[in-house]
Amino acid sequence: MQKRRFILILIGVVVLAGVIVLVFRPEPEPEYGGKKLSEWVVELPAMDDNRHRESEAAQAVLRIGTNAIPFLLEWLCWEPSALRIKLQAPVDKIFTKLSPASLKRSHRPYDRRWGAARSFRLFGPVASGAIPELNRRMIDPKRRQSGQIAAACLTNLGTNAVPPLMSALTNENAEVRGRAAVNMEYLGTNAAPAVPLLIECLQDTDQMVVWGASKALIHFKHDTRVLPALADCVRNSRQTYRGYAIIALGRFGREALPVLPVLLDCLKDPNVVIAHMAGIELGNLHLEASLVVPALAQNLQHSNAQVRLGATIGLEQYGEEARSAVPALLKLLNDPDWNARQTVKNAILKIDPQVLEKATAQ
Repeated sequence: MQKRRFILILIGVVVLAGVIVLVFRPEPEPEYGGKKLSEWVVELPAMDDNRHRESEAAQAVLRIGTNAIPFLLEWLCWEPSALRIKLQAPVDKIFTKLSPASLKRSHRPYDRRWGAARSFRLFGPVASGAIPELNRRMIDPKRRQSGQIAAACLTNLGTNAVPPLMSALTNENAEVRGRAAVNMEYLGTNAAPAVPLLIECLQDTDQMVVWGASKALIHFKHDTRVLPALADCVRNSRQTYRGYAIIALGRFGREALPVLPVLLDCLKDPNVVIAHMAGIELGNLHLEASLVVPALAQNLQHSNAQVRLGATIGLEQYGEEARSAVPALLKLLNDPDWNARQTVKNAILKIDPQVLEKATAQ
């Protein structure tokens, strides 16, 4: 009797296990050309590679189509444990010596995650059905790495991804705001509805938010709200944040002319980092040589080497228009620092090469 009962129980357990397997068995991974999706995604070229879309791997992923999305989302959300992060480098050294194949397998979760991210860029708006799930992961503060990657993926999915990114810019968690902000620039002009929010972000307490907003606003040079907002950030924010705004203004070209006085004032700033950055960005802007070159030349006499370096780099961008600064540059050819001397030589070579030949021949 007991034996029969045991057999019945055993049969019941087996049947239950079979039902569980049938109900919860994962959907088989899509394949194309005899290879699984996971094999294709790890072969995708880097996203900045011109061959990205034309590669065999890209064509295979596109052929699999949106059936790939559930798998891509799963691989994208993989987070390495703190222990794995700590042990990865020493373990890699061991695997490198023992077996390159083992090393490759140990990195497979990382490779699949980045491959999944590249796949979303490949699909573009076709994968817009993944927006709600990507948004959920982006705003989850516990997802340190995959949350950032989810935000980056959203920027590839067209204008439908703009509202969740805008919402994330107002999230109470600074890390979540930063994820959205640093990726907004990749939306380009599609981020137009977010311009007022991005301007507000210039006054955020988190530096990643300010950095991201500054870069994103570069796409809106002709928006009359943007230039004054960046100039105000240069005047009134903390040191690091001011630097971000200065770098952004350096990408505005002729449109930055109205705030030229603000950047010239930065050359006299008591903070040497700000004065250094202003020198470089004034060179990048290449505006009004009659005003900028004398101001940069004045900084060549500064007691701080970093300020002198910024002025030198700025003057180099003016080429022949900076000839009036050559005498001051020649005095720096004896700088004790080799890098500083080389920078000065490069600047003079660009401005007046004959003068440099005479000076070095003596």
